[in-house]
Amino acid sequence: MYENELNKLYEYLLTHSYKTKVSTGLTNRIYVYDDNGNRLWYAELNTDWDFGVPDEHNGSLELNGFVNGKGINQKCLTAADVIEILEGSAAAESKKAIGPRIVIIGVGEFGCGAVEEDLDPDEPARLEPSSQINMYRIDTDKRMTVGPGGLLIGEAITHGKGARGKTAIGEKAAREHKEDIQRLIIGAGMVIIIAGTDGGTSTGASPVIAEISKDMGIPTFAVVYEPSCFAGQKRIDIADKTIETLSGIVDDITIIPDEEDIPDDKDDTIFGDVQKIIDKYY
Repeated sequence: MYENELNKLYEYLLTHSYKTKVSTGLTNRIYVYDDNGNRLWYAELNTDWDFGVPDEHNGSLELNGFVNGKGINQKCLTAADVIEILEGSAAAESKKAIGPRIVIIGVGEFGCGAVEEDLDPDEPARLEPSSQINMYRIDTDKRMTVGPGGLLIGEAITHGKGARGKTAIGEKAAREHKEDIQRLIIGAGMVIIIAGTDGGTSTGASPVIAEISKDMGIPTFAVVYEPSCFAGQKRIDIADKTIETLSGIVDDITIIPDEEDIPDDKDDTIFGDVQKIIDKYY
């Protein structure tokens, strides 16, 4: 009865421009906030560890918080149940999109790591307009795609263990998941890709994702990491080729130097660059 309920709900919230953050690990929750950054409610996945939830309801959802000012604490719900509650409230109407959504996709270990940092439910949103920004993580390593917003690609090839630095695997995996990627970005007014460039999933998949986005007529941008001169000539050559390929596809590209050359708060640097793209082109 209960199949991927949290993911179904997350997709609904994204397409209806709710302000969300995701928590994964011991608890799998989606938090929803108002326009001032105040937490309104959360939906949590019920698992074997939850007391008071019958075994047959494992995988269902718990809704807890305030919807349209009314306190709610209900368990054993499907995603459709939660959506029905939301659409029956005035809050749902007030959260409808006022403009095209911005999709940010972290690709590979570097990109997924950056996006994961910004999904911390206890931290304020770094980007504006936050109500119209949706974030996704795409990787061949299943550890990087746990929870809502994660898309594991190439599992048949990598068994969820990553591309092991092989660009061709990342490219093949992305092409095999073209329709899944299209579903993530359909209707977007802008797509921004965050990725590394020195091999593996990010290097192989990023140009494919950019190509898919551009073919759908969506303005597409990239913020990429470039290895230092100490990384070795092979990695530098791969990075140069990746940047050249991406530059020929996207509308604009921002290159971030090796971590040794940027401040400790590198995530702030990454999202500072992303915000500049939004401010300039959105």
